[in-house]
Amino acid sequence: MVDALSQRHALFSKLGAQILGFENIPKFCERDQDFASSYANCKHKGKRGLYISEGYLFREGKICIPQGTYRKLLVKETHEGDLKGHFGIDRILDLLKGKIVLAHMRKDV
Repeated sequence: MVDALSQRHALFSKLGAQILGFENIPKFCERDQDFASSYANCKHKGKRGLYISEGYLFREGKICIPQGTYRKLLVKETHEGDLKGHFGIDRILDLLKGKIVLAHMRKDV
């Protein structure tokens, strides 16, 4: 548990430094058509693997990313990454699913 918490903090720090406005994700989650109801329910009590930590919505330990340019940026970064190569749709989906939650992920990829 301690390791998971430290990794989450490292993720926040890294994403916050790389993505201008990352701190606005909770506000966007509250308004997002896919996450708004889950976010509202979790404000009072987490349920079925959903919870809020530091204002961010998580599902089973993975951060939920609302609609917007962040999603495109994360998909693009996963697609290109450090290797600048195309891994194919299924490989990109596997990489993304291991770290984040995007509604309609396959469509975005």
